[in-house]
Amino acid sequence: MFSTHFAGSRPHQTTTISLLGIRQEQGEPLRAFIDRFSKAALRTPHLNQEMILQCMALTLQPGPYANNVYLHPPTSMHELKLCVADYVRMEEMQTLHTNFCNDYAATTANPTPPPPALIPDHESPANHVLLDMLPLMSQIPPP
Repeated sequence: MFSTHFAGSRPHQTTTISLLGIRQEQGEPLRAFIDRFSKAALRTPHLNQEMILQCMALTLQPGPYANNVYLHPPTSMHELKLCVADYVRMEEMQTLHTNFCNDYAATTANPTPPPPALIPDHESPANHVLLDMLPLMSQIPPP
């Protein structure tokens, strides 16, 4: 029997150079970048821990996490995962806080007006009834 292999049927493997081409996009959340980078690193044969850590440091967008990696490079994948988890949590809380503040600002900029019955109006029929009752109420003796 004759067997044929197609290039598309084999799993795609990346190289170290192509791993360096995976950059964190402007505005891309750290969690999304780490997931994308990790999947590519798994497809790259002959990578050791040190190479992965160096490649990641070179592909990050400037920011708090990148600064931390430059100042205190992780020595293991475990240390990297712990550090990433802290920064992902911080980034997600900042996004949540920003969304909350924006939603709050939008609702306070255009508050819903109170119902018409709660707006004091000297011309409303209810106020005329109360004004008509005032002389009667003054004639009632105190308890």
